[in-house]
Amino acid sequence: AQHRADPPKAARWYGKALALDPANPVYHFNMAGVQEELGKPQAAERHYRQAIALKPDLLYAYNNLALLLEGQDRYDEAETLYKQALGQDKDYV
Repeated sequence: AQHRADPPKAARWYGKALALDPANPVYHFNMAGVQEELGKPQAAERHYRQAIALKPDLLYAYNNLALLLEGQDRYDEAETLYKQALGQDKDYV
């Protein structure tokens, strides 16, 4: 994960990438991780949800969003996301 070394720089690059290709779920997923590192959970949540909307089988996005929500004591929402991921792949753990 290149963004760990310089999250602000990564946010700028992913912002540019999203400007060029706003329907790319991987860019949203990666931007979400950067936003988490920058301490911006609302922005991270928005990007994880966009990644899921664009690619409903991106199971890592469900997992990361669920973890983010657990950190905000939003356990019911997190549980729903885990169940959605498991509903797509019974072996996903």
